[in-house]
Amino acid sequence: MNLLFDNELLVVNPKLATLIGLNEAIILQQMHYWIGKTNNNYDGKKWIYNSVSEWAKQFPFFSDSTIVRTIKNIEKKGLVFVGNYNKDGRDRTKWYSIDYTKLDELEQLAFSQNDKMQSANLTKCISSNCDNASSQNESMHLPKMSKPLPETTTETTNNILLSGNFDKFSDDEKLKRFLHKNPDAHIYTTLGKKWGSVKDLECAKWIYEKLLIVNPTAVEPNWVDWSNDIRLLRTQVLGDHVDNPHKEICRRFKIANMDSFWKDNIQCPAKLRKHWDRFHSTTNNKPTSSEIDWHSTGWAGGTV
Repeated sequence: MNLLFDNELLVVNPKLATLIGLNEAIILQQMHYWIGKTNNNYDGKKWIYNSVSEWAKQFPFFSDSTIVRTIKNIEKKGLVFVGNYNKDGRDRTKWYSIDYTKLDELEQLAFSQNDKMQSANLTKCISSNCDNASSQNESMHLPKMSKPLPETTTETTNNILLSGNFDKFSDDEKLKRFLHKNPDAHIYTTLGKKWGSVKDLECAKWIYEKLLIVNPTAVEPNWVDWSNDIRLLRTQVLGDHVDNPHKEICRRFKIANMDSFWKDNIQCPAKLRKHWDRFHSTTNNKPTSSEIDWHSTGWAGGTV
């Protein structure tokens, strides 16, 4: 069999994947592997660097945009130091060193929260004489405000099985883990299966305002669904191809809104996402947007 290996493996710790996300855990683990082998020592730290194409050789199951987005997420979570030790000053390649102190703090925080929730749940169940109830249907929440694959030894194979079974966690713990993993989540369902950021929600509301122009009887949407569709559109479809994905989404919707064919076929973010490739190819010659005022209720009004 060629799909099961004895030694050349990419490994991931299920606990780490639960805390920071599966993709992030895979790439951070690989960074740790190379840091252990590098001789690049600067400012008291060991550093590694790679181009996207070189990372892609190590993660053939990830697209380039997924690799870039995942590494950016790792940066945002503060799990790595970022530097530039390139000899050519024009070289913008980023160098990375893992912040192991931050990683330890993240683990301790997770354990602390877990202990508190278990204690609270135990007290609650004792006082109400209850059994563990099944979860309810989810509801919407708005908060108040250049190298080969590495060899690994069989000592690490116990971390390969992704046995992070979330069913063992309470709903409160699932939500806290979700919010810790996605700090920019502003609107979300109870367990975080669907969610969006502040700008995702603003974008959704602007699209609804434009929809009412061509369809005055349009029912107010489920905002978490629309925000989630916009999030998926900007992360999975647009990726890192545009500087301001929300601006581009609004620009495209306004074009659809003014088109005799597309105004009836694209009346929500989900349809815009579904028809994006075809719609984009037929309208790509439209003018680009001017500056958007994010502080105005019509923040996308100048998109075309």
